Amino acid sequence: NAEGEAKQQLVRLLGNELNNLEAAWLCAVERGWFERLYVTCKALQQFGEMTARYKPVEALLAKALADCPEENAACVTALASNLALMRYRLGKYQGAIELTDMVIANLQKGVIESEERSLSIAQQAYTTQAFSYSSLADFPKTLQLAQKIHDMLLEKAPDTDAYAQALANLAVIEGDILGNYTVEHYRKALELFEAKGQQVNIAWILVNMANYFINSHKLHNPKPLLERANRISENLGLNHWLAMSKYYQAKITLLEGQYSDAEALCELILSKAERQNKASMLAIIWRLRGEVELSRPEGNFEKALEYLDNALGYAHAISDVALIQGILVDRLGCFLAGERF
Repeated sequence: NAEGEAKQQLVRLLGNELNNLEAAWLCAVERGWFERLYVTCKALQQFGEMTARYKPVEALLAKALADCPEENAACVTALASNLALMRYRLGKYQGAIELTDMVIANLQKGVIESEERSLSIAQQAYTTQAFSYSSLADFPKTLQLAQKIHDMLLEKAPDTDAYAQALANLAVIEGDILGNYTVEHYRKALELFEAKGQQVNIAWILVNMANYFINSHKLHNPKPLLERANRISENLGLNHWLAMSKYYQAKITLLEGQYSDAEALCELILSKAERQNKASMLAIIWRLRGEVELSRPEGNFEKALEYLDNALGYAHAISDVALIQGILVDRLGCFLAGERF
């Protein structure tokens, strides 16, 4: 749609003008234009998300937060929330938790005058903290935080994007941690996003719904969802969700026993992820490559271990404890299955 095309063009323009963007941001910090930074820091964070430029965006947000006067509590809170998300993306989980603790404390003091903006910042802070605890394998805390922000938004803003995001995040966490996969949260979130034409969030929900059906062993259901997610992601330049949709397509082909197709898809995603140098994506792709190699009738035990070791290296790079544990379990399974090779 027009909005999607405009957003894609803006992201490309900003990507090409990254040096100018950095210079403009630093100039605003130097001149103390914190009211402007308050209203634009979310856009900067979204730019980092959409282009996987986490490190440069983290540096810009950190500089602004360090220079922002304490009395400008609203700007401090917004900057800290967006910086926390970038640090989570970079695997700096404890740092993200410390920042979100400060954000939540400030929100409880009522430093954000707009209730809508306060709820939006709260949703992001609680979610960042929840997934940070998940990466540190503190699953009870993860679920507690996800449920808390869900309940808060259900009470105060049930028809908003923030509530739809909380619904989807709760579904992800309940499924990944408890194995209690439910599609109803996803369907309600998708309904809310579609009503508002939120294409980026629609792609996110479609990919997660596909994961639900894969885990439920309903392999015919996720295919049209992934095809639609692919189209949206390609049109908007959403590299992360494009890679994730391809990843789940590879999972389906593996489960259907189409090992060569699964391997080809892995190679395609790996090439994209290497260009972005995105450790989290590289870890899960190498893990899947190990799974593909282990599942092949003519699979090579040593090669599967090599792929899993690559995955482990990237998982260690972002200190994702939950992912590390999963890969270690896969390596153990690889050793136990070694006699077939």
